[in-house]
Amino acid sequence: MWRTWKALQPEQKRVYAAVAGAIIGGSLFKVWYFNFSRKLIVNDSDRQQREGLERLQEARQFAKWSKNDRESRLPQLTAEQRQQMKSYLEIVEQHGLAKAFDNANGRRCEGEGCPVLARARRAVAGVVADSSSS
Repeated sequence: MWRTWKALQPEQKRVYAAVAGAIIGGSLFKVWYFNFSRKLIVNDSDRQQREGLERLQEARQFAKWSKNDRESRLPQLTAEQRQQMKSYLEIVEQHGLAKAFDNANGRRCEGEGCPVLARARRAVAGVVADSSSS
């Protein structure tokens, strides 16, 4: 290979040197640009993560404050209101308002397997338990 290089004319050597220089220079530029753009992306992702966590913390604080404020303003349910709430949930269960919700597996939300109704029952049971202990 060295003999071949020595046998080339000076003009041919310049052309080969220019092509090799362009290839090496282009490769170096691509490496530099990749590292530069990667640093920009990582820094922006870190900033977005920090800001998102701050917003999440603010939202949680506001939700806690809002819950406490709402609960302090609401009067306790009377026995009649608790009974009406229970009757309403039974009607919803029987007549299929909850059937409008789909489960994750694509089946309709019905009866005992319905997470919406189960959550509502737990909430009513908690309200009834809280009110009866007062």
